[in-house]
Amino acid sequence: MCCLPFADNTFSTVLNFFTSFGYFESEEENFRVLEEIARILEPGGGFLVDLFNREQVVANLVEREHRTLQGYDAEIQRWFDASTQRVNKRIRVHSPNRPVQTFVESVRAYERDEVLSGLEQAGLQVTGLYGAFQGGDFNSDSERLILVGSKPE
Repeated sequence: MCCLPFADNTFSTVLNFFTSFGYFESEEENFRVLEEIARILEPGGGFLVDLFNREQVVANLVEREHRTLQGYDAEIQRWFDASTQRVNKRIRVHSPNRPVQTFVESVRAYERDEVLSGLEQAGLQVTGLYGAFQGGDFNSDSERLILVGSKPE
């Protein structure tokens, strides 16, 4: 995502769905993704960046959960780390005749203005801000933060 194998100005549209932005550990790496979007997008081309809404996710974080599926038990623990601004998830999977497997997921929880600023610094213009795939304005109760825009001609 930080160094895509495509020439400059290759695509008319770039889509970044389902909070696939923010997984790198450093801010530099994360915002390099936005620069890559700008680099491979042709002038006048459009983009969509879809993230979870930080306010809504942090306020409604389910700290512990247990699921059972097809003989597997999963213990899920979630937490927000204010010092790193990241939402973290640890999943421990218990299954018959196997050692416990642990998976950790961590994603930077961006505020709207941080992403707007990053897109602008990358040379992209935001023309729409939505709170759901069905449309509707973005606000603190929105499930998603969806930014739509283009690369200037």
